[in-house]
Amino acid sequence: MANALSNPCPGSSNDMGLDRLAEAVHAEAETVCDTFDLDDLCCTREGSSMNKTPLLAAAASAALFVLSACQQSAPEVVNTYDPQAQALQNAAPVTAPPPMISANKTYRCADNSLYYVDFYTNNTATIRTTREGATTTLTQTGGTGPFTGSGQSVSGNESHVTINGKSCHT
Repeated sequence: MANALSNPCPGSSNDMGLDRLAEAVHAEAETVCDTFDLDDLCCTREGSSMNKTPLLAAAASAALFVLSACQQSAPEVVNTYDPQAQALQNAAPVTAPPPMISANKTYRCADNSLYYVDFYTNNTATIRTTREGATTTLTQTGGTGPFTGSGQSVSGNESHVTINGKSCHT
């Protein structure tokens, strides 16, 4: 029986029982090869699918080589008419965008009054006495010193300021 397992080819054994065992093993190997792609019993399928990858890589490389040999030229200009060219030449110059808010603070002063101050990136500030109230614009001279305007002033850093002579904090 050891002889039949080591050599599963039919007709290699003199015993008829061993021949049937060898045929059964051979039939089982064919069934396994039909259902699985990679297996120890049917290694031939492994070779055919593995040879496709280098072929595809060679074809892709050849196509890339052929395309790289094309001459590079300037793109063809089909239409040079611009319907807004005259309007753009006559347009006013673009102005700077509006300033952005750099800080937005609420201050409570020593007398328990509230002030709402918005600091902008163009060295200006706005001050309000109520959250949705009317704003007063204050400016800094030369980018330093207190913000002043319309009889009001704000000076100090962002956490402790003096508003109209009152000491205030955030």
